Amino acid sequence: FEATVESVEAGPVTLGAQRKILLSIAKLRDRYANLCHLEQEITEGSGKNLLSAMDDVKTILLTPLKPHEDTDQPPVDDLPSQITRVLYKVCTLLLVCGVMDDEALTTFVNLLDTALYLDAFTTQQKNKIRSWKLQISQHISQIRQQQQQYGYLSVPPARFPQPVSRPLSAHPLRHSPLRSHPHHHTQSFLAKRPSLQDSPSEVSFWPADCQYGSAEEPGHSYVQRTHSAPPNPPPEAPSDTDPELNSRLERLCLRMTEQSLEL
Repeated sequence: FEATVESVEAGPVTLGAQRKILLSIAKLRDRYANLCHLEQEITEGSGKNLLSAMDDVKTILLTPLKPHEDTDQPPVDDLPSQITRVLYKVCTLLLVCGVMDDEALTTFVNLLDTALYLDAFTTQQKNKIRSWKLQISQHISQIRQQQQQYGYLSVPPARFPQPVSRPLSAHPLRHSPLRSHPHHHTQSFLAKRPSLQDSPSEVSFWPADCQYGSAEEPGHSYVQRTHSAPPNPPPEAPSDTDPELNSRLERLCLRMTEQSLEL
């Protein structure tokens, strides 16, 4: 990039054209850092919403990508590998949270198709991408079967989130036993999806009752008590026993989902 910048500055172009070219070069140079930041946002459930994040990935996929070269040295700014990691995070989010928004799912499938078309991705990476596309396609098929069988508004709310809206804004979270404990709110990087309402509203990064956490402390959707469980805990039991148990179950569910995606 440095040599290109020097050649542009020394070239017979106007200052306005130079600024535009240098700005484009800077955007290309920042792609890897932006992808790393995007992966962190997806993991922590902060920053942009899901559709905006996928738009950023699409923009990078449309830029020139250098294929990964097999060398003994670790790759520097390996864009295809980083894109693959981001796609993996998005796929895990869509499946774990049970996202049913058609635009989000269709956009992700289009991203996978674009990546499969590019020569910059290795055979191993494309095999992973194909497996994710298959799982998302099966998820879409199940959603459409539910909609045909029960009707659009008859799907149980726990499995039917609002659309993952494109504008970025915070959304008030519903109360839950897990959310009632402050230490869970900060350390698990979790967010709740909004309940069904009469009109769509802007939501933040995480859709639905999704309890998807970071790779170090993963989570899954909140596990409710069954009818067979005692309605009231014993007097001697601490008040945070159930949230702790649910947190363990959530981490186990997410690990199983991530392992299935990595196959």
